[in-house]
Amino acid sequence: MFVTTSEETIISALHPLLKEGVKENNALNYFAKDVERDIQGFADEDSSPVYSESEQGFEFYWTKATGEGTGTQPRRDYFRLGPNDTRQWRGEDGWVLYSEYLRSLANWRVVATRLRQKLEQIETQLAKEEAETLGWPPRESNTTRMAKVIVSDMDGSHSQPACTFNQLIDGVDEDLQANRGQTQVVFINGEAGIGKTRAMVNAAKTRAQTVEKALEEGRSSDQALFLYVRSTGQVLDSLPTVVSSAVASTRNLTDAGVKALCRNGLMTLLIDGFDELLGGVGYSDAIGSLRPWLNELGGRGVVVVSARSSYYMGQYRSSVERANKQGLPLVRHRIAEVQRWTSGDVISFLEDHGVHRENLERLSEHDLQLLGLPFFARAFIEMILSPSENGEEFGTLTEHLLKKYVEREEGKLTLGQSDKALLSSSELRRMFECVAEFMASNEEREADISELELAAESAIGEELTSPGRRHLKQRLPVLCGITSSSDDTSASRFRFQHELFFDQFLAGAASQYLEAGHVNLFRTMLQQSHWRSATVTSVVATSGAEKIAEAIKGFLPGIFEFERHRESTVAATNLGSLWSTLISETKRIPDVDISNAIFTDELDLGEVQFGHFRMLHCEVSSLVLPGASGWRLDLEDTRVKKIRRVGPSEDLSGLRGVRHADLIELLLTSELFDRKEKILTALRKHGAEVVDAEEESDVSPTTDVLAARHFLTNFSRKAEMSVILRRNHQAEENRLKWTQAYGPDYWKNFVSDLSSTELATLETLAASGEPKVRLRLKCNAAAILANDGTQSGVREFWDRVESR
Repeated sequence: MFVTTSEETIISALHPLLKEGVKENNALNYFAKDVERDIQGFADEDSSPVYSESEQGFEFYWTKATGEGTGTQPRRDYFRLGPNDTRQWRGEDGWVLYSEYLRSLANWRVVATRLRQKLEQIETQLAKEEAETLGWPPRESNTTRMAKVIVSDMDGSHSQPACTFNQLIDGVDEDLQANRGQTQVVFINGEAGIGKTRAMVNAAKTRAQTVEKALEEGRSSDQALFLYVRSTGQVLDSLPTVVSSAVASTRNLTDAGVKALCRNGLMTLLIDGFDELLGGVGYSDAIGSLRPWLNELGGRGVVVVSARSSYYMGQYRSSVERANKQGLPLVRHRIAEVQRWTSGDVISFLEDHGVHRENLERLSEHDLQLLGLPFFARAFIEMILSPSENGEEFGTLTEHLLKKYVEREEGKLTLGQSDKALLSSSELRRMFECVAEFMASNEEREADISELELAAESAIGEELTSPGRRHLKQRLPVLCGITSSSDDTSASRFRFQHELFFDQFLAGAASQYLEAGHVNLFRTMLQQSHWRSATVTSVVATSGAEKIAEAIKGFLPGIFEFERHRESTVAATNLGSLWSTLISETKRIPDVDISNAIFTDELDLGEVQFGHFRMLHCEVSSLVLPGASGWRLDLEDTRVKKIRRVGPSEDLSGLRGVRHADLIELLLTSELFDRKEKILTALRKHGAEVVDAEEESDVSPTTDVLAARHFLTNFSRKAEMSVILRRNHQAEENRLKWTQAYGPDYWKNFVSDLSSTELATLETLAASGEPKVRLRLKCNAAAILANDGTQSGVREFWDRVESR
């Protein structure tokens, strides 16, 4: 299979002529193009693969870069299409699956071993950080509690029952094997401390172990490997740089090679903390860093990323919608929402570590809720089992954690051999609050030495060169770690060991402003970065509901301004979180109108008693209406995506000013409505005031028009530009049941009208199972719905629909 350098030179010169012999638009041609693309992921940078037809298929002459980075290896590889167009490569023992060829190029057993070793190092590093920063010694557990997740489409539809993280990974495997014609992007979303990192590392390590063991025993393994990328310490690095760093230990994989493996279902990229990796850039164009990768995957493979919150998902969605207009059609996005542990999970976990449930009696109701986060459950175990802490009185579990964290860091800032601390506990805590505020304003979860020094000076109220503090400047770097950057340089930078500490110290900084009466500075912080639930809850608990309500009741971010500036969106989202938490904590509606707020999480009014309440210029992702009677909710210029009515009553007469066009779902006791005309009918039937629909008239849209609007609305809210269909153009997956809402004939007509007016194409898809086609929109669904004359073919499309 190898050729001489001189032979390769001659064939390289003939390459343009040989290329002309390839027949266009057939399965063999697609295969040849894919092989050439994949080979380039392993080829020497100074050579190009050379194509030639062969008796049974085709062959490539090319030069492979060796695994150790020194020298090259000339190769001559033969390929063909076997039975049922199965892609094959001729190995030493005959024709085998093409996937075996890629595994041989990557040296699969070595890759599995070295990835496993790398992941074990990451686990060791996590444990070391816990020991050094939190004082947590490694402890063995008899069982492993897998995180539960609820998987849905990006718009929250097609929600599946809660499953384990392992089952989520099984779903990833199914997507890889099926080659569904759309690159699957799975967002793992959950609170800080809920266990996303542990779950991802464990999944990647377990898979590497499984593959490695099978190969060691001489068994074949067709399972994909997971490449885990940890964002911490790599702020603003490009994704290819970080991926190349992650596979450096394999010595024979690069970013290009990983893409080839991902395209063919042999590897899946796991990006832990995707938004942290991107820093501030991530919020302006979240898809920007992923887009080159998605383009390279070409509608194949799976990418799994973790995100911090629902807010970030909103930013990602907006970025995807913009990218769709520019041609990013072959991607399906899903969300895997990580769930907190149940009380049974918590008790079982505690007892497995020797902590009896009686110890829970010392915790408040809020602390008991916190134990649903594995981080806090582990913290509670260490507190109970530690001889120095057992029996110690503490206010809250969170406050206890912060106190111990500050004490440990304070011990690093001592003078010489003495035990004299250069900063007191209160000063160090204030310094950490300043650092968190710096990080929030920069959208980076790291701070350099200069920022650390500024924070220290702010905390002590004097310069570091002042008498008595002159040694502090020299000692501050001990709080930092070494961080590598994309330019191959290293710098000493500070970061909190866990994101929860950042959340809490940021809350401390905000509360300090309120306590000092600096409401404007508090509002400035609201505009700097998104506050996660831990920060919001802590601010409300520290400052009190009345003080928070007073500070925010006159705050009006311009969320409907042209282009919706990021600062306004961030502020409006934080405002919504604060109002939602106040309502949840007090079970009361504020005595003022809520204006210009964005509620990214569910706004639950189900157990709230109130009379008249107004919301002006707001956005609500999901609204739960009260179960009691006698309430009135006025929605003035307020967009609500989902409404749910709790209790047996379906009376909606208290709901005023609702816009049915904004609703994608209305859930009453008897039925779920997701078609616009059904939503409108149900709202009117149960007494709601609808402000965006004319009264019934003799002229109403035809069923064809209603069906087309429904189909396009689903495309738009799912932020997708393509769907995979069977050969008869019917839906290939159950999740696409929205395509059958009006029956198969209406969907068939819709597809025909899109294709006839050249607003979409139907592409034959080389995928497993029965033959499939991909319906691919050529313009954004929202543009077709708008029918404003800016998009060619749209008017003709609606003319066809309306005339049927």
